[in-house]
Amino acid sequence: RVEYLKDIDESANDLNEIIHDLLDVGIGGINGDNFSVDLSEVIDIEDVVRRSVKLNKDYAIRRGVVIDVEVSEDVSLINLDLKRMKQILSNLISNSVKYSPEQTKIKIRAKDILIDEDRYLEITVSDQGFGMTGEQIEYAFEKYKTIENPNTKKVDSFGLGLPIVKKLVELQKGKIVVKSEPNKGTDFMLKFPYMM
Repeated sequence: RVEYLKDIDESANDLNEIIHDLLDVGIGGINGDNFSVDLSEVIDIEDVVRRSVKLNKDYAIRRGVVIDVEVSEDVSLINLDLKRMKQILSNLISNSVKYSPEQTKIKIRAKDILIDEDRYLEITVSDQGFGMTGEQIEYAFEKYKTIENPNTKKVDSFGLGLPIVKKLVELQKGKIVVKSEPNKGTDFMLKFPYMM
């Protein structure tokens, strides 16, 4: 029972942070001063992934979507903003659930990679959803632009999620790459450098 209450408190705090960040966007815009990151502390990315999945667990169950997580043992602590990473991952997971048909799977993978001998953390959120064309991908990253959800035949968004994600990734010196094809799902790949 204590563990259950702890989970509820943790999830409530996470949701509260996300709501305040969305209000910040409304007040200052995505490029406003309210959007900042704190890279002074190291975080455990496995914990961030776990908490982000927990925020979307009930939604995934209702949609009949399974979320599968795999964090490699070689992933190290990294200088990223804990609150912002929860916001990024929660948004990507929620989008994947929203645009996935029932009885499909979302895979979240985190691992270390080398690029020109520099070490990066790579996080991938992959779904088996309806996918997007290259044009739709560009459109989805524009503020207030939305794409019709084939599951509901309507727009289920305010068009702020992906622009916020992109901004927060870049503020943390990261990059986001999207690979998608219609009817073949979507992969969101995040890469963050380990700071020396």
